[in-house]
Amino acid sequence: MVIVALAKPPVLDLVQVIVKELNVTATLAYRHIFQEVIELIAIKRIDVAQVITSNHTS
Repeated sequence: MVIVALAKPPVLDLVQVIVKELNVTATLAYRHIFQEVIELIAIKRIDVAQVITSNHTS
């Protein structure tokens, strides 16, 4: 899961999206329901397996 807060609009190179045949998916969760969403994912009421394409650790 990636949680992002953006300071300014991101730049997306649509040519690269097309050439590489990428899929771009976005969702919005408001902070007053964020905890509920995390809990639903934790108890597997929301299946996120199809939207997680890779894992990165820092």
